[in-house]
Amino acid sequence: MKMRSLVIMATILFMPVGTVQAGAWYGGEFSANISMVSNQDPNTKAVGKLFVGKNKVRAEGTVGSQTRIVILDTQNHKAWTLMPDRKEYHEGIAGPVPPKPDMDPLPDDADSMCNKGKGVTCQKVGMEALSGAQADKWELTMQGKDGKQTNMTIWADNKRHIILRQVTQNGPTTERRQAGVEMINGRDTERWEFTMAYQGKSQNFTQWVDSKLRIPVRMAGQQNAFTSEIMGIQEGPQADELFTVPQGYRQVEPPRQENPPQQPQQPQQPAR
Repeated sequence: MKMRSLVIMATILFMPVGTVQAGAWYGGEFSANISMVSNQDPNTKAVGKLFVGKNKVRAEGTVGSQTRIVILDTQNHKAWTLMPDRKEYHEGIAGPVPPKPDMDPLPDDADSMCNKGKGVTCQKVGMEALSGAQADKWELTMQGKDGKQTNMTIWADNKRHIILRQVTQNGPTTERRQAGVEMINGRDTERWEFTMAYQGKSQNFTQWVDSKLRIPVRMAGQQNAFTSEIMGIQEGPQADELFTVPQGYRQVEPPRQENPPQQPQQPQQPAR
């Protein structure tokens, strides 16, 4: 059981992610420690470090004796994965996934799919109160390559830049509700309860979001095999050398992945 948990955890920490999108960034520069603990076996753990600078992120992850480092330069749309034990690196991402800010792409973003004219039409149809916020209600229509049309309704909190509810035709309904405020590891956080319902079944999880930095500092719940936590946050400017490939590292070809795991969202480039 422990070996299987380690493999799953390694897949989560060492998961490739897609291209950097525009729209949102963290609430400031900082460094922090990250831990993940198996909900089935508390002795099965993974640890990492996170460094956030101006338009750049460095994430370090260790599972067992294997360490990988990912550096993202969102302004220049570049990414590298470092293998410090071999002093090698390659372009692209095949390492620990940096946790993204708690922000979502919204229909009225300058770079949203609504403004790219690729088979998506969006219309704002009103405002409604959700979870203590005034949310913009949008109707979206998406035309697939097969000609089929899908309709979606979303309720967007523009102040926090998040989606509070999303209803997809013949698909899942997702919703988040603010359940209060709490102090986590000395940081003010908002506690959010998430629910996803589909075909009579539902999944729930809880996320605590740092009120200033807008980063989830704790995640736990039914759909997560692991509890993740960000601790020891130190705000302040980060050294430039953290976000460059060290001298003496040899460039190698990135690994091939026939069936990469499903990709989570990743940090986004600041809007300009």
